[in-house]
Amino acid sequence: MREEGTYLGRDCPPEEDKKKAPVASFSPRKMKGKDAHTHIKALVALMDEDEKEALFKAAEEEGF
Repeated sequence: MREEGTYLGRDCPPEEDKKKAPVASFSPRKMKGKDAHTHIKALVALMDEDEKEALFKAAEEEGF
């Protein structure tokens, strides 16, 4: 019987498993209404006039 706190080599994961980099999971957070409005307003402020017109035209066609 093994003592508490000891281990055997066969209980360890293989070396190739240790070398794999952990995969970072990224899930974009869902914005609340006020945050989304602020974000969209900032993005529109960075657009030139042609891009703004195209955006507003597309939004009208979609019913916004």
